[in-house]
Amino acid sequence: SKKNSSSSSSSSTKAPPCTCDDPYKCDCGNRPVRPSRGHKWDPIKKEWGGKGHKQKGATIAGAVVGKKEVKNVGGVEVKEGEVLPTKILGDWCRKQKRRPGKFKNVADKGSFRYRLILQDAKNQARDMVFVSSRNAKNDEVGMEEVAILGLLHVEGERNLGLKMP
Repeated sequence: SKKNSSSSSSSSTKAPPCTCDDPYKCDCGNRPVRPSRGHKWDPIKKEWGGKGHKQKGATIAGAVVGKKEVKNVGGVEVKEGEVLPTKILGDWCRKQKRRPGKFKNVADKGSFRYRLILQDAKNQARDMVFVSSRNAKNDEVGMEEVAILGLLHVEGERNLGLKMP
């Protein structure tokens, strides 16, 4: 019976809530102990709140605003957000678990006409071969033109015009 009387008397003599509005410093001495580092004091509820959202891996230097980088590949300007057809074709090969495409110049020296071979991993009869019909003005443009031929065949229904330069 002594245990019941001591517990009921301690609950009736509860400490008054903290009356301090400063979130960092308590002058009254009635503020409860902070649960762990990072918890914030809520002066309205007069209790410790949560730690809040902590975004992992964010950097201030990660977002550069207003700078648009333009690369020049074989006389073609590639703006920010645009991707070359060879890169799109390489991504498609990776998704389909195929080997990367093989590009080979089939024209005479000084001319640029390419052949593209998209190999099947298991059956050589299912290899896809594309040859450009005309000479390009340089090496890079020739490879990109035959890559477009391959993309039109494998992803014909997909609108790639917005991605490519």
